[in-house]
Amino acid sequence: MLELENVTKYFGGLCAINDVSFSVKENESVGLIGPNGSGKTTLFNLITGVYRCSSGKILLWGNRIDGTKPFRICHMGVGRTFQITRPFPHMTVRENVAIGAIYGKTVKGISPRLALQRADDVLEFVGLANRKHTLVTNLTLADKKMVELAKAISTQPKLLLLDEVMAGLNTTEVAELMETVRKIYHSGTTVIIIEHVMKAIVGLASRTIVLNFGNKIADGPTHEVMNEKGVIETYLGKEFKVVRSSRAAS
Repeated sequence: MLELENVTKYFGGLCAINDVSFSVKENESVGLIGPNGSGKTTLFNLITGVYRCSSGKILLWGNRIDGTKPFRICHMGVGRTFQITRPFPHMTVRENVAIGAIYGKTVKGISPRLALQRADDVLEFVGLANRKHTLVTNLTLADKKMVELAKAISTQPKLLLLDEVMAGLNTTEVAELMETVRKIYHSGTTVIIIEHVMKAIVGLASRTIVLNFGNKIADGPTHEVMNEKGVIETYLGKEFKVVRSSRAAS
C-alpha cells in the first residue's frame, strides 16, 4: 500500500528525516515511536503532502505521491489526525464530522444532507451519537479527541495516520479509544499510529518502527522491537518490559 524509499527531509541545515525507507501492507497496524523530536510527525507530514521531501520517494499503491497536494492525497484514501485538536469551535460535533465527509475520498460533490448522514453513521461508530448536537467547545478532551478521530474516519480512508490520539487521556479513556481504533482496523482500514502511550502501541500495533534523530533504528514485530537493547536504551528506559499482547491488531 505505502512505500517510502530513501526519504530525507531538511529544514535549512537540520536533517529531520534521514534516508528512511519502509513499506506498509494493506491490513497492517503499524506503530511509529521514538523520542520527542525524532521526526515522527514530520514523516506523517511528508506522507500527507504537508511537506515535500528533500530527496527520496513516497508511493501509494505504486503511484508516486510526494509533492502532491494534501487534499489530493486525502482523496486517494489517506486520512489523518493531528496532535492538537482544532475543531471548528462554533459548530456542533455533527457539523464538524460532516466537514470531513465533504472533504473525503469517495464523496466528491456530496450534498450537505448526505454529509450529515455520513457524520451520523461515523458518530454512531465511535460512540458519540448522543453528543452530536453539542458544540465542540463544550466537550471534554477525550471527546474532542474522538471528534478528531471521527473527522478523519469520515473522509473514508483506506490508510489512517493517528498522531498521538491518546495523549493527555486517563487510563479509562485510553482503553475506550483503543477499542475504537481496533474497530477501525477490523473494518478494513490500515493504521499507522504515533504514540507515547506504550500500552496502546503494544495493544494495537502488530509491527513497530522506531525513529531517533530522524533515523530508522528498528522495524519489526512489536514484541521484538520493544525488547531490542538499542530501543530500550534510546527511548523506553531500562525498566521497560513488554509482554506480547494477544489483543494487538494483527
